[in-house]
Amino acid sequence: MSKVAKAAVGLMIVTILSKIIGFAREQVLSFVYGAGMYTDIYFATMNIPNVIFAAIGAALSTTFIPLYCDINANLGEKKSLKFTNNILTIVFIICILIAILGFIFTEPLLKIFAFGFEGERLAIGVKFTKILIFSVIFIGISNVLTAYLQVKNNFTIPGLISLPQNIIVIISIILSAKYGPYVLIWGTLIGISSQIIFQ
Repeated sequence: MSKVAKAAVGLMIVTILSKIIGFAREQVLSFVYGAGMYTDIYFATMNIPNVIFAAIGAALSTTFIPLYCDINANLGEKKSLKFTNNILTIVFIICILIAILGFIFTEPLLKIFAFGFEGERLAIGVKFTKILIFSVIFIGISNVLTAYLQVKNNFTIPGLISLPQNIIVIISIILSAKYGPYVLIWGTLIGISSQIIFQ
């Protein structure tokens, strides 16, 4: 089997494994919370940082790799690493600003993503969002690291980044059944940040 074929098979196995763990996370969440209020709030607040960063992530995925390759080919490894560091810094600053704005304007932001939330559901959703909005910082940095690893022909690690996150989230779901739903939200934030450490 060729090197490319082995890499393709390995990536396929990693992807399937990630999907299985992701499915297990959904099952554990359904078992602990069912189709209730906390499940609705959790999914709504989880979508906010992902959707907010989607535009930045798309721009990174389409521009970083060709620009990096061009700089590396013409100016060398040192300049391409400097370019990567500059991109990391820019993304970090943008994501901090987004997180701060999201923290300040949490309620109107949540109403856009979770139309119809009122009363207790809205109050809890606001508290959840104020915690999870900071995950946009980790998502941003993780996207840059993923692009960097891919340009270095490392596709296995980026393919596995959801594994530690999902494992941490599963543990936090189980613990939240005893210690309260905020354990789930903090566990999710830690899980998302674990992608950076893993990469």
